[in-house]
Amino acid sequence: MGLFGDIEEKVPEKKEEPKEAKITDKPPTPSFGLQLVCPEDRKLVVSGQTAKYLLKVTNTSVRDDVAVLKFTYLYRFATNEEGAEWKIAFRYREGEEEKHEVFYTPEKTLEIPVPAGMTHEVSLELTAPVGVRYGDSVDVVVNLSSKNDPLVRESRTISTTAKQVLIVVKTQIGHEREVADSLLTKSNIPKYKGVIFAILAPPQLRGYLIVEGMSINTLKEMLKGVPKARGIIEEGEATIEEISRFLTPVSPVAGINVGDLVEIVSGPFKGERARVKVVESQKEEITVELIDAVVPIPVTVKGDSVKVVEGTDKKEVK
Repeated sequence: MGLFGDIEEKVPEKKEEPKEAKITDKPPTPSFGLQLVCPEDRKLVVSGQTAKYLLKVTNTSVRDDVAVLKFTYLYRFATNEEGAEWKIAFRYREGEEEKHEVFYTPEKTLEIPVPAGMTHEVSLELTAPVGVRYGDSVDVVVNLSSKNDPLVRESRTISTTAKQVLIVVKTQIGHEREVADSLLTKSNIPKYKGVIFAILAPPQLRGYLIVEGMSINTLKEMLKGVPKARGIIEEGEATIEEISRFLTPVSPVAGINVGDLVEIVSGPFKGERARVKVVESQKEEITVELIDAVVPIPVTVKGDSVKVVEGTDKKEVK
């Protein structure tokens, strides 16, 4: 027996391999609660027009919930004087029934059941009054909360502002300025103050006026009893794109082409007929040759001093 014979040989213990964890249950699906979405939050409207906003309340959690929507509105007037009240309402579905409720107090609360994974829609409608002034607006604050989850807090502010409208008025041909003067006189009456901002009577737009104002209905009222006025055209409202061509002065040489037969209506050659040889658009001048002259002599005149009597297509211009 050796020197260490009395010492038992110790065999190192075998370490057990860690057992692989088995996943028996899926982790719980996280709950995000209610969400409020409003694709649009600002619009411009004219008198009598309604701005509609779609509010979407989505329940992204795994359990049903009840959304609490609190609406609060605030007027903002363009002047220090209070203006007319807007009509504020909302629409939504409750089962198979469509609900329509109008605000009669500055605050309104709506409770909507929203099942798990579903979306509920509410339409908010803001109607500008007939007597609205330019720049008057109304803000509606929408606060969302949950009956099941106290952490749900969302808010959106929806703002609608009144703008002016361009209205096309029909008149008897040749009496456009007469009707415009009558409307201008009426606009000084206290109850019509601020209804009309501007009146446009372009000479090339025969039988019509373009009026910039705040209310189609009030303008209809003003037109009553105005001689030669024929009311507003169907729909009434126009866009700035439609009338922009009447806002740019027309060049006096527009419509005059080389070869046209013209009559000189002013200057030393008044009454003479001539043939157009050169058109200078930038200078607004044309060069012509007199028809009855023994020797053709070029004469330069302003574009507004001639009248086209026969175009290059050989047709007489009346």
